[in-house]
Amino acid sequence: MNKKLLSILCICALMLAITMPSNAATGYQGYAVCRDGVGIIGGIQYVDEWHTGIIMVPTVTGVTNVSEIAHVENLSIYDSSHITDWDEFMDDGNGFVKEQQGCYRPLTTISSLERNYVMDTAEEVADMEVEYILYAQINYDYEYNPQGKTTVDPEDVISMRCDGFVEYAYEYNDIRIYGDDDCWNISEWGEATNDEHSWGRITPRQQAENYMRFVADINVD
Repeated sequence: MNKKLLSILCICALMLAITMPSNAATGYQGYAVCRDGVGIIGGIQYVDEWHTGIIMVPTVTGVTNVSEIAHVENLSIYDSSHITDWDEFMDDGNGFVKEQQGCYRPLTTISSLERNYVMDTAEEVADMEVEYILYAQINYDYEYNPQGKTTVDPEDVISMRCDGFVEYAYEYNDIRIYGDDDCWNISEWGEATNDEHSWGRITPRQQAENYMRFVADINVD
């Protein structure tokens, strides 16, 4: 191998190392976590329904201390996407601490690198403080698209439901969760995909139990 070609390969390897995430996801990072109950909506507490988010920073030392969860919820203190701790995630906002329902991953196996991308997307949406919405997994102005976009980027999202937040974090990175073959990707721009993810078609609990794979219950120290 000549020196010029060797130099080019070294530069390419260095650039790849720089662009890849520095820490591979471990433990339950990048998986979804669920609890029962979704608080009070219109005076009704949906005790049989679930709330869900993305695990961001777990520490695995015999037990799993889940210290950060990205999600969107309809509490008075947070009516938007954000990153919170375990205790706040488990609080339904009405003085009740709910029961965790374990963590879930997509039906397909995903790599540590893919989980990093999922967390990056979840963090980006969380930092934008996207508002909560009840009637659909995702809400954006799909009829107004002067740029002819084919992908719904985080800055395009107006509001989300918790299961929409989770689904978007995966499907924005081409990891399928729910939906028909021709319109499963919630981040694909268009009316058909938008309708496929309306609130009457799927719920957070159905998302986890029917379209994801149970990984484990979480022991929190």
